[in-house]
Amino acid sequence: MKSSDLWAKHGGGTLRPDSAETRDLFVFGVTEDSRDVRYGYLFCALPGTTEHGLAFCSQAASKGAQAIAVPEGMLGELERAHGVTHLAMEASSHALDQQRLAGVTFDAAGFTNLTQDHLDYHPSMEDYFQAKMRLFSERLKTDGVAVINTRDPSGIRIASAMRSRNTRVISYGEAGSGADLVVLKRIPHVQGQTLKLSVFGTSYEVEAPVAGAFQAENILCALGLAVGTGVPVERAISGIARLSSVPGRLELAAVLANGAAVYVDYAHTPNALGNVLRSVRPHVGAQGKLHVIFGCGGDRDPGKRPIMGRIAEELSDCVWVTDDNPRTEDPDTIRRQVLSGATLATNAGARREALQLALSAMRSGDVLVVAGKGHEDYQIVLERDSAGLPLHDSRGRPVTKKIPFSDAKIIREIASM
Repeated sequence: MKSSDLWAKHGGGTLRPDSAETRDLFVFGVTEDSRDVRYGYLFCALPGTTEHGLAFCSQAASKGAQAIAVPEGMLGELERAHGVTHLAMEASSHALDQQRLAGVTFDAAGFTNLTQDHLDYHPSMEDYFQAKMRLFSERLKTDGVAVINTRDPSGIRIASAMRSRNTRVISYGEAGSGADLVVLKRIPHVQGQTLKLSVFGTSYEVEAPVAGAFQAENILCALGLAVGTGVPVERAISGIARLSSVPGRLELAAVLANGAAVYVDYAHTPNALGNVLRSVRPHVGAQGKLHVIFGCGGDRDPGKRPIMGRIAEELSDCVWVTDDNPRTEDPDTIRRQVLSGATLATNAGARREALQLALSAMRSGDVLVVAGKGHEDYQIVLERDSAGLPLHDSRGRPVTKKIPFSDAKIIREIASM
């Protein structure tokens, strides 16, 4: 049975029949026994005589459950048993458009921005906007709270629509914008930033252990969501100092003995690499240098390789070119293609060796961005035989394998030596 059949039957809407997501969304069966879960099943996490199905959600997911259903009232059970009072989740435009959030209502919803993306799915930017808008028009309670970045033109549209239906709006934006939450001043330093905030007209100064102007905006959004769901302002602000980055998203992986900082980020496209280097540059010390290590994935767009090399060389002081996930391609060939756009960069070889080289070159005030793999804990390489020759499958195609490799973990190992 297709998910679209279920939703159409119950008035929840339909999926786009021509999308990649639709082709993958099937419910083949329903079971309340995690042992019986097969790929595409709906697992119902119900209470049993001796065990509760909630204890087996991870097992069901690992066996291919398409979705997991829990009984109503489980939020109360989470609070009673585990002290959980607030739950947060991402609402993607795909999920909203496909009605995968049908039946879910939110007490608060946040909007950060709308930039060109996902146009392989959405026919236009307006269609993309309308999908995002459904979070507020359909899923947010009327008496809920909408936390909106009014620096973004689409945010202004959403805020206007919410005010028209008498839903409370907490706005955040630039100094002088009249928004409820504002960053008055941002003072970057190697390990994070000092933020001077205006919160509903009251000034605060806080230390945020995360880098980048975009993180400051994200903090405002999170602050608005916390306050909007009943967290006292003072308590919410005190939590900023305890923040940590999402793994692999401008994550502070290590601070060296000399004070130099190492960040790990998932940036693996020209635009993303440029954005992360611009975000980190203000955090470099007065006499420091900005270093970057990155590579390009094999069996992926080769045209971006020299472009990324050029961007790295233009926006940083020291460029170390290494391997990403080479897959079936020769790693050295990929590196040389990157270096064709970065003539002053260093061909640093394999990734572990490149990390050792770059960390040994860092001085006080320096910042290193390790880009490309982010949170990944593996590297995809060619499978080779005992003689070092590539293996092939029955159709003659090269065989790849995943080997353990975590940028953050290896950085911490090297830093602790």
